[in-house]
Amino acid sequence: MKLTQDVKEELIDLYNNLRDAQENWKAATDAVAAKCGVAGGIVRTRIRLEATGKLDKWEETQQLVLAL
Repeated sequence: MKLTQDVKEELIDLYNNLRDAQENWKAATDAVAAKCGVAGGIVRTRIRLEATGKLDKWEETQQLVLAL
């Protein structure tokens, strides 16, 4: 099946929206991180873990690592 021009345009538009959202996400987390005095990656990691419901497991893993 070939992609129609309409489908291609829609997918390109969605991809551009994704890129814009990623840039906005990075800028927003960097701004918050600067106010907190930490690296942007720290804020992004925290929010990603909370949003995916993996924060508790990550905390458990960190405690196990520290206990060694």
